[in-house]
Amino acid sequence: VDDGSTDKTSEIAEKEKVTVIKHKKNEGYGKSLIDGIKLACNMKVNFIVTLDADGQHNPNEIPKLINLIKKDYDVVIGSRFLGKTKNLTFKRNIALRLLSLQFFLFTGLYLTDIQSGFRVYRREIIENCKFKEAGMGFSVESLIKLKKRGAKFIEVPVNIKHFKGVKTFFSVFMQGIEIGKTILKYF
Repeated sequence: VDDGSTDKTSEIAEKEKVTVIKHKKNEGYGKSLIDGIKLACNMKVNFIVTLDADGQHNPNEIPKLINLIKKDYDVVIGSRFLGKTKNLTFKRNIALRLLSLQFFLFTGLYLTDIQSGFRVYRREIIENCKFKEAGMGFSVESLIKLKKRGAKFIEVPVNIKHFKGVKTFFSVFMQGIEIGKTILKYF
């Protein structure tokens, strides 16, 4: 999904015969995932892999996640806290861990990295799920709704590279508020 980028991402992908959904303007993290998941479900794929487009995830680790989903799991999450993470600031580390704790307290589902965008979903568990969160709240909305569907979750260690200076503390704080509201909204 090309979420309103101004570079040549879409053209390069299309040259490689990749199906591209293009948003004319940035519609948000969640909206991009919702559209991509919907397309993948319509294509009747077995598994849907998501990873963030900022280069923090290593695509070479996808087979590790796929191998786990084949072992009777519905959602496999790549966790930065189980693997090696580069350049994760102290404040962001604490904020992400507090969000995971808040999520656990409300849902009873213990996951170390609820904000990881590196996931594999079994199509049958996510198909026809009505997601609404266009922003960062999608990460927790999807977990809550899939838990309510009886999904089996597992986390796997992945290596993540955070880029210095990409996020300000204010943006991390605002994302935390959005995610906290989402937990309360769907719980």
